[in-house]
Amino acid sequence: MPAATVPASEQTRAKSQSSAAEQRSEADRWLAKTRASLPQHTKRDFGTPPEMPTGLMSAQLTRDIDLLFGKNLEGKSWKPEQTEALARLASSKDPRVVWLLSDLMRIASDPRLLAVLTFAATNLLGVDLNPERH
Repeated sequence: MPAATVPASEQTRAKSQSSAAEQRSEADRWLAKTRASLPQHTKRDFGTPPEMPTGLMSAQLTRDIDLLFGKNLEGKSWKPEQTEALARLASSKDPRVVWLLSDLMRIASDPRLLAVLTFAATNLLGVDLNPERH
């Protein structure tokens, strides 16, 4: 009986997963070193950085990101399902989502959308905005 061979697609996926795991491990080491070396004034002015989850985002979180930032964004309109997705993202407690929200905040022209995104980001990070701070 011939020896079983692993399909090329499986080999590629295994290499990709291994590479991703190595990158996450390296990123985790860098983040721990950076967090430990933050100057006191940075911690005082901006707070301690949130804990970063490792690994992939959940399937639901990924779907919500696609719903919020995918093709719907090109339509220049806001739909109820995007509001629901944003609420789930804001309650996810995954601070990586804030990077995406902040990108959208840079281009948001509607003050109401900007307010909703700001509320979602502050809720997600568990911070209060103080307009008298930086």
